Amino acid sequence: MRRKIAYWLSLPVRWFHRRGFGAHSPWAYEFITEALYCQYRYYIFEELNGTKADEQLFCINNWLNVKDVVMHCENGIKKAYLVAPLRRDELKRSDFTVYYYDTDHFEELKLDVEGKAFDRKSCVIIDGILDKNTDGWIKLLSQKDVTTVFDTGHRGIVFFDPQRQKQTYLT
Repeated sequence: MRRKIAYWLSLPVRWFHRRGFGAHSPWAYEFITEALYCQYRYYIFEELNGTKADEQLFCINNWLNVKDVVMHCENGIKKAYLVAPLRRDELKRSDFTVYYYDTDHFEELKLDVEGKAFDRKSCVIIDGILDKNTDGWIKLLSQKDVTTVFDTGHRGIVFFDPQRQKQTYLT
């Protein structure tokens, strides 16, 4: 309950940061403006007819040029948005692996956090950090390997890259 109240009180700050204001790192600014809150319409959006949150998954994976996606969800549209940006050409892919957890896969998140399944080239996306996945979200943030965190309110994105400075962004 306290987390939801804190979310509502942070809405003005989040609205301001959604445009990249307050992100001093060029990498974080670019990630916020081009991946999290992308203004462009991609070809797949009309084909799949998903929600804005689904489109955000596509933009994140497209921006990262991910190598692999580990999905913990049952929604077919979400899976399509997660896998669509994978490049067929191996040379154009980066080293990032994206782990995605929706609100119904809380146990898998806890097991992966306890088993330290994430390495330095991991990006973890968690839906429902205000509802069901709050405990897993807090446990993930308490790990010492976490460097960059993007808290959008309902979705959390965590990077483990040791080259980045430890920073939390409310967007």
